[in-house]
Amino acid sequence: MVDGIYMEFLGGSFTGYAYHMTAVHPDSIYFNHQSLSLQDGQELLLTQSGVSREDVNYINAYATSTRTGDLKDYRALIRCLGKNPELRVNSTKSMIDHLLGASGAVEAVGTIKF
Repeated sequence: MVDGIYMEFLGGSFTGYAYHMTAVHPDSIYFNHQSLSLQDGQELLLTQSGVSREDVNYINAYATSTRTGDLKDYRALIRCLGKNPELRVNSTKSMIDHLLGASGAVEAVGTIKF
């Protein structure tokens, strides 16, 4: 039996590109027709969860190990959080593949550090 709390889920964000199920539109940094950018989505998540930029020390990025997608993720993270040498960024998709609708739940479990 495990004692104690190892993780508290404070918020999440799900969006759709309306272009492709797993790919970012090559000419856009936007998530959807409401023009919610990657950065806007990250900032909305911070606001909804009550977490400050300074409190973020690890991100399990969407990054699918593609030049286009990873570069857009990186740029949005820098715009939202700034350059922080203490921030750790990883993505589990290269190890477990893209599980589509199950990605968020599976990757949240993989993000817990014991």
